[in-house]
This record gives sequence, C-alpha cells and structure tokens, in this order.
Amino acid sequence: MEEKLEDIYFAYKDFPISLKEVGKSSENPIIQEFNSIYEELNLKYSFSKLSSLSDNFFGESPIYLHYKEQKMTLTDFVSENNEMAKELILLPGIAGLEVQHAFNLLIQQIESKKIQENSVAICIETFRLLQDLYNTFAMARYSLLQGYQKIHSYNIIKWDSGTYGQYWIRAINVNNSIVWYNSCFDILLQTLWIGKKYFLQNSKSNFIDIYNLKQYETILHKCRLEDFPENSDKKILKDFMETEPFKSLRSKANALKHRHSLRYYELSPKNLIAFLSADDKGYSSTKTLSFFSIDDTIIDLIKFHKIFIPLVVEIKKILVQEFLKYGISI
Repeated sequence: MEEKLEDIYFAYKDFPISLKEVGKSSENPIIQEFNSIYEELNLKYSFSKLSSLSDNFFGESPIYLHYKEQKMTLTDFVSENNEMAKELILLPGIAGLEVQHAFNLLIQQIESKKIQENSVAICIETFRLLQDLYNTFAMARYSLLQGYQKIHSYNIIKWDSGTYGQYWIRAINVNNSIVWYNSCFDILLQTLWIGKKYFLQNSKSNFIDIYNLKQYETILHKCRLEDFPENSDKKILKDFMETEPFKSLRSKANALKHRHSLRYYELSPKNLIAFLSADDKGYSSTKTLSFFSIDDTIIDLIKFHKIFIPLVVEIKKILVQEFLKYGISI
C-alpha cells in the first residue's frame, strides 16, 4: 500500500496503517482493533485524552506514530508537544503595562506636575506597543507550536487527505509564524522609536502636536533603523540583525510578502519533469525553484524565538532607564 511508504502513518501490532484507513471500515482484524481504540480515545476530533492516559493503557500493544525516521508512541507524541510548549516561553515583563501604570501617570500629571502631558502620551503609546509586541509574539508562538506538531486531528483536516494534508496544515502554521515573528522585530523597533523619542530628533514638534495632526501612523511608518541615532541602542539592534536566525527569518518573510508562499520539500511533486531549452545555457524550469524543509524551518524559528527574548529584555532595560525621569518603574 503506497500510503504506508509515505512519511506519516500509524502502526499497531507492527502493522502499518495509513492515515486514509483511520476510522474506516476494514476486513483486517488488526485495523478493526486499532479503529476500536481510536474511537474509544476519540482521536478523530482531539488528542487531548492522550495526556491523561496511564503508561500501561495500551499494555503490550501501543499505537505508534511514524514520522519520517522517527517512531513514537501516542503518549510520546503528547509529551513532545508539551515539552516544546514549555521550552518556547512568552515574553516576560511587558504585558499589561498601560493598565498597571495608568493611575500612576494620571496622579503624576494632575497632582505633582512631575510629568507633562506630552510625556504621558509617550508613555502610554510605548506601553501599547509593548503590549502589541507581547500579543504578536504569542500569536507567532502559537502558530509555531501548531506547525511543530507532527499530526493534527480530523477536525482540522480530514484523514482522507493523508500525509499531504498533514504537511499542508503544518505549512500554513509555519508561514503564519514567520510573518508574526517578523512583525515582532518591527514592533520592537517602533517601541524604541517612540519610547526614546527618536522620531523627534529632526523635528521641532512635540508628540501631542504630531498626534493632533493625525500623523501618528506616519511616525511609525518612518521607523527605520538607519534613522536611529548612532548610539549603543542602534548597535544592539544592528548586532541582532546580523544573526543567522534573524537573516533566515527576514528572507523567508520577504518571500512570503513579495513573491509567493514558500515551497516546501514535503509538499513538492515527487516526479517533477524538468524542461530545458535546446541551448544548455538557456532556460531550465528547475533553476527558479527553491525549496525549504518544514522541519528545518521550524528549527530556525525556534532559534529566533529563543534569541529574540533576550533582545526584548535588553530593550526593556533601556526603556526602564528612560522612564525613570517620569517617575515610572516598568
């Protein structure tokens, strides 16, 4: 059976079971037994019950999931995803700052007069950008975890679509993760751009004047690293941009934005016919193709996730020092 030779399939009592056979009637007693367990665990719509199973639930006949060269029990599958969720932590210390400091800002602005209206606006918009950063990073993480998961249940995509369908849903999540992680860096730039008032360096206006002229979005659109002053802040960001995880992310994000969805090996035609011009120096239909591995792309995104967190922590330290003059401890 061809499907059994593909990258993803189940096995029960050493008998391979293709995804297209899952939950379907069969004359094979092993498949019948497998499907009875499958129904009992309600795997058609959710893998959640697997997380509560005892180690001896399957006895001497566990169900295995084969993925490329990897073989795992269903409980191993759950553990793998749980461990990755723990490993990919969220951004610390930047969520909810506007709510946390709103009253303090109000008191200082009205009563003590230590902080002016223009500075209050700067603080609020910086806190909102940090919240945007947190939310966007969380979305990128969620999509990455969905892409990392090697198989998805029937309620997301039908088993009838086989291995291809599983790769397809993972590719969608990986692409989403690329877009969101890429946005995270841009939001971080904007946060420093507003928080340190770098957008005012060549302007005689203050923030309130610009806001009243409805130019706030224009301020954000003009946020480019080359327009930052030459200082340690800019060096921190430039050094980060020289890292391989960032370069890989930026390249893929630009391809998604300007060209097409990324071509993945796992979704590519297995018997692609190449067309060549008569002149061997002329056109080749394969030269314009560039393929990526879903698994390798996920590894690159995990690396970016992990190095981006220390960058955010470093930028927050810069903002902490900046906001001390407002009497705000973030």
